[in-house]
Amino acid sequence: MNQSYVFSDNYYDNQFNRCPDAICKYVNFDDKNINTIIDFGCGHGIKALSIALSNPDKEVVGVDITDAFKKAKEFASSQLGIDLPGNLSFRKIMPGQSLRDFASPNLIYSWSVLEHIQKNLLEKIIHDMNESLSPNGLVFTQIAPLYYSPYGSHLREYIKQPWGHLSMDYHTIKQITENGFGDILEETDKNKRKWMFDNYTRLNKITAEELTDYFVNAGFGFKGRKIINTSIKPPRSLLYIYNESALTNNEIIFVNNKLADT
Repeated sequence: MNQSYVFSDNYYDNQFNRCPDAICKYVNFDDKNINTIIDFGCGHGIKALSIALSNPDKEVVGVDITDAFKKAKEFASSQLGIDLPGNLSFRKIMPGQSLRDFASPNLIYSWSVLEHIQKNLLEKIIHDMNESLSPNGLVFTQIAPLYYSPYGSHLREYIKQPWGHLSMDYHTIKQITENGFGDILEETDKNKRKWMFDNYTRLNKITAEELTDYFVNAGFGFKGRKIINTSIKPPRSLLYIYNESALTNNEIIFVNNKLADT
């Protein structure tokens, strides 16, 4: 979307270039019916910034339950040499707060967000997305890795074994993640490791089929539904316990449309 900006930092490049570019493959931002966009679970707000800069005629609102999006202003200044554009705003929301409180979007997108929301709340949120969208509005959803996939724990940096989180017990995972293998850890690394483990314990373990049902039950149709599988073959021991598709589904990309009668 913003090919003139090149970053040596992989995180910045991923957030500002690769993720927005991937969304553009499935959503036509030139569609005149799309004029208000919500980045749901915007994090640092870098994806929202990229999309706002590429679409100056559209309003982009980044929402999150934290104020991590404050980093967007610093990123825009230090990395791009600009101020935040006037068509971009951010809002801190309460978990489960209705999007209708502040916008009537034509497009809602999320990138690796929905797997972090408790299932009972997630179901309500997807219903609220439907009710908040304008007629024929769209929801774009990406999740990777899915929980039951080889590295679905989001702990690949520490748990190297594919499906290790399904074959190791809770205490072993906690020990390896938080303490390593007897390594001497800096305080910042200790804090990061603890945050990563806490994040792992809160994953909702949603599957592609479950999420499909959530969207259908909320009154959405499907304009696109892509499931990308891992090339790694799961061990036979896990196939006795888990569904093979759950173990091999690594990424989902959904494009859902609000049906006319909802």
